[in-house]
Amino acid sequence: MTYRRLQNDPQTTGNDAEVLAPSLEQADAIAKRLATVPEVSRTLTLDSFVPSDQDQKISALRDASKALGPVLNPPQLKPAPSDQDNVAAIRGTADALSQAAAGAKGDAADAARKLF
Repeated sequence: MTYRRLQNDPQTTGNDAEVLAPSLEQADAIAKRLATVPEVSRTLTLDSFVPSDQDQKISALRDASKALGPVLNPPQLKPAPSDQDNVAAIRGTADALSQAAAGAKGDAADAARKLF
């Protein structure tokens, strides 16, 4: 059933032809010629996957990298918490949930009480 659906979609029919060329320029030239053939619905080369406004996007990525770089790659990392730190955090969270659920009614309060 899936194969039949794919066969009915012109993007995935399986009636494709692949042409290898020694260079991107030659591949683009071949694709341009094939695009004029009425039976050819589309042609793709590596250039098809590069946005036309690539230079603007690269510039935007560089700007974002400057802003996000230090956040994503900080110069100093805190050490990973120890097992004792993790246990203390879990107990602290359980205590906070216990206090929040104390005297409260409803599904959320019942669920919070089940955690400790």
